[in-house]
Amino acid sequence: MAAKIGYIRNARSTGGGSAPPASTDLLVYAPSNFDELETALHEMQRAGVETLIIDGGDGTIREVLSRSHDIWPANGLTYAIVANGNTNLIARSAGALPQDDPVSAIQRGGLLETRIPVLKIDRKGHPSLRGFIMGAGAYETATRIAQEEIASRHGLQVVLTILKLIFSRGLRNGDVFTVSHDGTAAVTEARMLLGLSSLPGKLIFGLEPFWNTDAGPIRWLDIAANPPALLLSAPFVALGKPRRWMRQRYRSGSSQMVELTLSNDLVIDGERFAPGSDGRVCVTAAETVTFLTP
Repeated sequence: MAAKIGYIRNARSTGGGSAPPASTDLLVYAPSNFDELETALHEMQRAGVETLIIDGGDGTIREVLSRSHDIWPANGLTYAIVANGNTNLIARSAGALPQDDPVSAIQRGGLLETRIPVLKIDRKGHPSLRGFIMGAGAYETATRIAQEEIASRHGLQVVLTILKLIFSRGLRNGDVFTVSHDGTAAVTEARMLLGLSSLPGKLIFGLEPFWNTDAGPIRWLDIAANPPALLLSAPFVALGKPRRWMRQRYRSGSSQMVELTLSNDLVIDGERFAPGSDGRVCVTAAETVTFLTP
């Protein structure tokens, strides 16, 4: 009988545990590089896998989705998460299976299906990436410092690093880049931070830094350089409840497509990536992903 469940284990994830043994109903892989991951996904597709368990963190999910969407036909694969990574923000929204026996949880049935839009990030000269959280400006700076100085990519550590640097003139001055929403006229200005997400609801610790989000699946937060009363404004932004006096420099909304032109790196699900060779990045969320949740 062709295997119907696939299991991808990131052996370098920070969580404990190990992958279950393979069987006639379960294909198990622990790829050590991207070529092995690509090979594993093709083998599972040929074997008839219809449900794929991803054992790892946000980065593992990003790398699997970025490849599997081009291997399986549309809606041909359902995913499940075992949260064993540095950052598990995706699992917080999509839901995660029990770490002790996720395969049995699927085989018993009765799980819910959660359908979530996925960001597709296109950059000239690079393969498309698929993920759920993207940031630039202060978000990239904080991620880089957390990686280089603290050797961490935890979502909490990035947030704490941003708070630590909140009075840094360089951080507040921001980066100059261009942003366009849904094909509207592009606006070039210095921005302290730009964040995008297709995840629904709250992201971490009850924080939901978005408002005016009825226009599309990509929720975004855009903070201009040198925003006024940054320390006072931060709690209102984090809860998605800005005061009227904030709205000129602290902006939020949602879109079907966001186009960027920037010179520095951006962060996608906890990892830094370069923009396209022309400095441009195009983000859409027309595709969806179905996750199994308890």
